[in-house]
Amino acid sequence: MSMSSTVANTVPSGWEPMQARCAFEASFGGLHRHVEDCARIALLADAGHVNAGGRIVHGGLLMSFAAMACEHIVAARTECVDAERLDLKMDFSASVKSGDFVEVTCESFTSIGGRAHLLGHLRTADTVVATVSSSWLVPAPRERRVSA
Repeated sequence: MSMSSTVANTVPSGWEPMQARCAFEASFGGLHRHVEDCARIALLADAGHVNAGGRIVHGGLLMSFAAMACEHIVAARTECVDAERLDLKMDFSASVKSGDFVEVTCESFTSIGGRAHLLGHLRTADTVVATVSSSWLVPAPRERRVSA
């Protein structure tokens, strides 16, 4: 993916376009990874992400993005690429507009007895857009899929 001059001026320093791991991630477009922390994933919202009104990014897309970003956080924290999401809860407090750079941040993470839980925020540079809570089943090391 090549960044246009508009994108380069909108993406904060320290971020680079992210290589999608699967077709689902590729379908988002606008995904970025922090160069110093691979678990930090962000989305540069564009006109293709907005709802029928044409200004506000679709809430379902933001929930799917949050689920995917949480998966990256869990994989990085547990060293497990095949953890299974048990639930995802989001409470929105603001909207995201085309042109916003939005990231899921992890504020709290616990992993005990094959379960992991994270609490975080979906945020733009200056606004908490939503609170995100997600629980995961993390297989024991002997049960994990081996990546090629």
